[in-house]
This record gives sequence, structure tokens and C-alpha cells, in this order.
Amino acid sequence: LENGALVREGGDSGKVLDIGDPAASVLIERIAARDEADRMPPEGRPLAVEEIELFKRWIADGARSPGDDDPEPHASDHWGF
Repeated sequence: LENGALVREGGDSGKVLDIGDPAASVLIERIAARDEADRMPPEGRPLAVEEIELFKRWIADGARSPGDDDPEPHASDHWGF
């Protein structure tokens, strides 16, 4: 999901954020997972405790995003493709 509105809305697998409740958010569950098979990011070092705390505060504060984070009109236009 490439912008804040889409992150808050969720995708095919459902919502990853429970706005205002980091403990109930799948995102926090995944980035804090001890099992490498469940943890995000899937490669590289796990996020530091301080980094996870930033995500928790962001979710607790409403998971706001910049007002100019419009998604690409076509998925194929996204930088990842």
C-alpha cells in the first residue's frame, strides 16, 4: 500500500492498523515478532526497539500521513514496478 489512506483502509488481507490501538495492530505484531518467519521486514536486521516505538506512537496518534501522498493512478506506475 503506497499511501497513508490506503494503509489505514487496508488491503486484500484486511487492515494492518487499529488506529489508536498499537497493541491490536497487525503491523506492530509483525515488526515485533520473535519468529523470523513472521517478522517484518523479511530480510535484513529486525527493527530496533526504538523504531518499533515510533510506529506505536504513530498508530496511537492516529496514523496520520502527509496530505500530498497521492497514490499513482495505475499500479504499474508505482516506483516498485
